[in-house]
Amino acid sequence: MVATAGGEVEGVGLSFLVLTSQGRIQSDYQFNPTINETNELVERYVAIWNEPNPDVRYNRIAGVWAANGAYLDEIAGRNGHSAIAAEAARVYNALAATDRIFTLANHAQAHHNVASLRWHMRARHCGAVKAEGSDLLILDKSGRVGFGYRCEERAG
Repeated sequence: MVATAGGEVEGVGLSFLVLTSQGRIQSDYQFNPTINETNELVERYVAIWNEPNPDVRYNRIAGVWAANGAYLDEIAGRNGHSAIAAEAARVYNALAATDRIFTLANHAQAHHNVASLRWHMRARHCGAVKAEGSDLLILDKSGRVGFGYRCEERAG
């Protein structure tokens, strides 16, 4: 946000647009990235990606995602608990192979039926950031994730 064209930046934010199949804006979610409202749902969501036990991971997914929930990243989309669990296992195995974990990056917000979070992928032992990005979670009426989207912004 700037006061006038060519002026200094006075504020920044994140807008996430959900489009219809015709390319029109269906929903516009706006976030202020300087606010941190980490909540229990976001903490449980991040814990899924770091969980080594497949049964515990699946139960966590069932507790966070709606039964028909969807997960989308830059590679593919997955629908339902089993498909999301398979993706979480793939991610966990890739992280474990390189001794990395996901952590919150102190920028999570929730309003209405949407939560936005920033994350770091860190080396487990030294804490060095190896990648960072953000996830957007759209919740259903029961407060479970109906749609989750991950965007990796920087890989190291």
